[in-house]
Amino acid sequence: MKNIPVFYTEEEAAEILGISKSFLQKSRTKTSNAIEQGNAPEFVKSGKNVRYRREDLITFDDRLNAKKTKRYVEPKSDKNNCKAAQNDSWEALNSMLA
Repeated sequence: MKNIPVFYTEEEAAEILGISKSFLQKSRTKTSNAIEQGNAPEFVKSGKNVRYRREDLITFDDRLNAKKTKRYVEPKSDKNNCKAAQNDSWEALNSMLA
């Protein structure tokens, strides 16, 4: 059996990625080049329905985390709590995408 892609609604994709629904909507406008620049996830449209593939969300999340890692400076206080929160959010995302 072929690997069947999993699709998410706009609301589900926004929740999984931790970004706003309006960001996803704005990134799909004709004047936006966010998707081409890798600043927004790819989407599939069928009629009026917009869906996001699991693979595209994972790819976008990986790119987003890579950008954050390059710019991330760990605060001097509460270092352990920050790392724990990052690990918890990554585990939550993985469990939602599984």
